[in-house]
Amino acid sequence: MKNIQRGSDSSRHGNLGCPSIKLFLTTHGESVRAMLSTGIHPINHVILQWLPSVVTPSAGYNHIDMAECWRRGIVVTNAGNVFSDDDADYVVGLLLDVLRWISASNRYVRRGLWASKGTILLVLGSSLFTSICLFVFFLI
Repeated sequence: MKNIQRGSDSSRHGNLGCPSIKLFLTTHGESVRAMLSTGIHPINHVILQWLPSVVTPSAGYNHIDMAECWRRGIVVTNAGNVFSDDDADYVVGLLLDVLRWISASNRYVRRGLWASKGTILLVLGSSLFTSICLFVFFLI
C-alpha cells in the first residue's frame, strides 16, 4: 500500500468532489481500507463507493451520508461522547469568562484604558448565583 504524503495533489484539495480525489480513488481505491473524516466536507455517494469504512473523530456524523452507508454496508464509527467532559469544562470556563468579564477586563488592562478611564470595568460583571436566580425567576 502506498503512503500519501501531506500536500500531495489529492490531499491538498478540501473539496471531496474535486477531480483529484476522484482520480486518487479511481487509481488507488482498491487499497483504501478506511477514510478518516474530520467533518469539514460531506462524505457522499461519490466517495462512499470506494470505502469499506469511515472514521470520524468527532461526536457528530451529520456530514456523512448515513443512508448511503447503510445501503452499501459501510461501517461508520465516531467518537461518541468521549469529549463530553472536556466540552463541559469549556462551557463552564466560557460561562465564568462571560459573567465575570475576564477576557474583557484583560483587554481593558492590556490596552492601558484603566489608567485613563479608571478601574470601574474591572469590577463589573455578574455572579453565577445571581444569573441562575434570574434565570429560574424568569423560567417560572
